[in-house]
Amino acid sequence: MTLIGDSTETDQGALLRHVSELRERFRGKGYAWNKLRGDAYARLVSYYLSKALLPGLSLVANGWVEGSGIEFDLLVVDKDAEPVPFTNSFPKRRVRLLIEVKGSGYFYKKVDTAERVTRQRERVRIETGKPILFLLLRESERNSQSVLRGIGIDDAFILRIGKREIPGEWTRFVERVNVLCTTA
Repeated sequence: MTLIGDSTETDQGALLRHVSELRERFRGKGYAWNKLRGDAYARLVSYYLSKALLPGLSLVANGWVEGSGIEFDLLVVDKDAEPVPFTNSFPKRRVRLLIEVKGSGYFYKKVDTAERVTRQRERVRIETGKPILFLLLRESERNSQSVLRGIGIDDAFILRIGKREIPGEWTRFVERVNVLCTTA
């Protein structure tokens, strides 16, 4: 897999193409591979996001905010931030933004998706005091509106709903990341 697309390819299109390649690579491997697939998606998003991140900032995959037991797919931290020794946990004052990356959306049974993601977001706010964005690489038609309702349109970004790519969603995500990092 090469990560550099031709010049006519958008970052969103290239990202989604690489997500499809990764999905195929891990298809049928079993449940134990889901964590690795999630890690790969976070690192892929990090690759593309790092190209548009404001100077003085850095991305950390699979990190924690000191004082919280929640692992986050991506942290946006000050470029010179150092983790707590022997961990991937960063001091709260050096963390600007948290990002949750979902490769295949939310799969909640018997629980309202909007209620569940609202509770998740509230827990993050209480434990970290940091803003969090949700980047869904793909979400089902059935859940997409619940996700947007539970998270809020400003902080939820869905690149593909079902088989339909949502044009401009990556650009909207990158712009929101940079706005939140200047105000954090």
